[in-house]
Amino acid sequence: MKLCKEIKSERGQTKSIATEYSIKGENLHSYEKFKDLGVVLRSDLSFIDQIQSTKANRNMGVLMRHSKFFCADTIKMLYLTLVMSVLGFANVVWAPSGKGDSKLLERTQKRLLRYICIIDNFGYHEQNITYVQLYMGYELTSLKVRRDSVIILFLRDILNSKVESVSLLEKISFHIPPRIGRKRNDLLSLVLSN
Repeated sequence: MKLCKEIKSERGQTKSIATEYSIKGENLHSYEKFKDLGVVLRSDLSFIDQIQSTKANRNMGVLMRHSKFFCADTIKMLYLTLVMSVLGFANVVWAPSGKGDSKLLERTQKRLLRYICIIDNFGYHEQNITYVQLYMGYELTSLKVRRDSVIILFLRDILNSKVESVSLLEKISFHIPPRIGRKRNDLLSLVLSN
């Protein structure tokens, strides 16, 4: 019973109804947030703890303090290992949907890219280089593109039954447009109707 936890999520500003849940006579403790399999769950259903990852920022600080004499490729490899692995962990569950949260995540990678640029150019960082030019120049992608590709791969795995989840599979629906025949009259009527 120690592993079972209760978390309440409510809509709006209504006051919560006092309830107690129990399993086999043992009351469950109610939490505002708790960590489950490395993902922080909050009662307001936001994943701000994942987005403002202190572990990723701490790893980034260690990397930047101790890599002054490393080449750009080594720093990039360390970034992918120490920071990107934290930022990308379980993002199928907590991927941000808003632009503000996404920008907050991108800020970490932007900080590293500016640092690598300064190391590469012997202390000089050209101000008019955009973030896109920076990550393309160092053969990285934006964190949003990485998250989107992981989500697409997860969707593929659900459709190919590599992830067994009937409830998720039931929520996926496809719209397949009707097939257009090969007859000349069908194509002609299609062109004329537009």
